[in-house]
Amino acid sequence: MASKLKSEETAPDDNIDYTAALNHAWKYFELHANQRMTLFNFFSAFSGLIVAGIGATLQASSKYAFAGAGLGLVLTAVSLIFWKLDQRASFLVKHAEDTHASIEAVAFKKFKLFTDEPEKYRAASKSGGWLIGPWTYGQSFRLLFSLMGLSGFLAAGFSILRLAEIV
Repeated sequence: MASKLKSEETAPDDNIDYTAALNHAWKYFELHANQRMTLFNFFSAFSGLIVAGIGATLQASSKYAFAGAGLGLVLTAVSLIFWKLDQRASFLVKHAEDTHASIEAVAFKKFKLFTDEPEKYRAASKSGGWLIGPWTYGQSFRLLFSLMGLSGFLAAGFSILRLAEIV
């Protein structure tokens, strides 16, 4: 039974409205791609405010170091939370891309934007190396989430050292 379902999923079906399927898949893709960018915008705003607060506590007397420690830990937590939310949004975007590729494979044999993109991206990445070549949104976001999380952790540690009057 499973093999029959599998072959039916990949076999062309004249009764399927591929344009409607493509529109449905596109709306799903667009929704989750926009959610991902909105999440990143909120992360940028929240982390910017927290970093500004950390900077203010570092310039203030050491009696405010407790606030710097708290803000550093909050920045680390915010980075972790937004990283996990981005993982979910990334999964949903990839899911939509896979659906588009499936529709293209059956209905749009000459126009394979989603089908051809992974291989073309790999080729472009090989030509430039890790630093010069293109990065995915996920790579870029993960790097920023990691740097901000580490910065928050270091700010919290430094603030604790100020509280203890070690620094």
